[in-house]
Amino acid sequence: RSHDADIRDFPPYTEIGFVQTPTHRLYYDAALGGEFNIAIAEPLDHRAEVSRETLMALGLPLFILLPLTLGGIWLLVRLMLRPLRGFRAGVASRDGDDLTPVDTGGLPDEITPVAEAVNALLARLQRTLAAERSFAANAAHELRTPVAAALAQTQRLSAETGEDGTRKRADDIEVSLKRLNRLSEKLMQMARAEGANLLSDTPHDLAIVLRMVADDLAHTDSGNRLMLNLPPEPVMSRVDADAFAIAARNLLENALRHGDENAPVNVTLKPGGTLQVVNAGPVVPPEVLDALTQRFARGDSSAEGSGLGLAIVQTIAKGIGGRLEISSPATGREDGFQVELQLPQV
Repeated sequence: RSHDADIRDFPPYTEIGFVQTPTHRLYYDAALGGEFNIAIAEPLDHRAEVSRETLMALGLPLFILLPLTLGGIWLLVRLMLRPLRGFRAGVASRDGDDLTPVDTGGLPDEITPVAEAVNALLARLQRTLAAERSFAANAAHELRTPVAAALAQTQRLSAETGEDGTRKRADDIEVSLKRLNRLSEKLMQMARAEGANLLSDTPHDLAIVLRMVADDLAHTDSGNRLMLNLPPEPVMSRVDADAFAIAARNLLENALRHGDENAPVNVTLKPGGTLQVVNAGPVVPPEVLDALTQRFARGDSSAEGSGLGLAIVQTIAKGIGGRLEISSPATGREDGFQVELQLPQV
């Protein structure tokens, strides 16, 4: 036996195998055909100490390296997915007003065919929308001549007939034709708003354009209600004059048509390039306000309209990089309707 082995730590031999006492772990075996018995004992406290040392030797490096490895993997995955996230954001930002191809640079080879297919789909949608807009503009333009001719013939019939019933029917037809003529004009304005070139290369004074629009509407039945407030200095902007005139005319017509007939319509062009139109009238509920900029959407007003006026202004605002804000009641009042068209600076 070993020189430091205590015989009291070895229980009597019974069979080959492991034996454990309160203080030791032992292994028994036989040699030379059972002539000799071999017993090996290891103190349990020594085994526990070795286990702790082994665990520390293996676990401490893992405890340090595992977070570093996971962090490195996370960072590597983010770096590899950055082009994909950029592509996703580009696709999410596209709408009916922007169907330009999304940048596919830096995408993994496995994703590039999918990105190219998405861009091809956007191109097809763009061609389809362009064809629809072109058709609407052409149809509205072609309708103007026959509608004008029919309107003239109807007015002539109303003037020449001597029968009250025929004159009444002619007057009804005239009202319908005028409504159709206004609708065709709005469709042409919508096509113009959805087109390109809403910004000009050189700035011009918007106050002059607004005064021309107001003077033109002043000759209508309710045009005397317009109260125009212009700044003393020119309001320069690169917004196309025709586009601004279309937006301003629709805002003024909307206020004159749907506002209180006995109250003025305040039109203010601020030096910073904001056009504000305020008219009196009942408060418009928030859920109705949210829908007024949609095509063919109308509020609770009984006045006639195409439902395209504010939609045209909203389309122009997006096209020029501006913003359209609608509120009711008007600022500083308990009633009324207020529209602000914020134009981009020069």
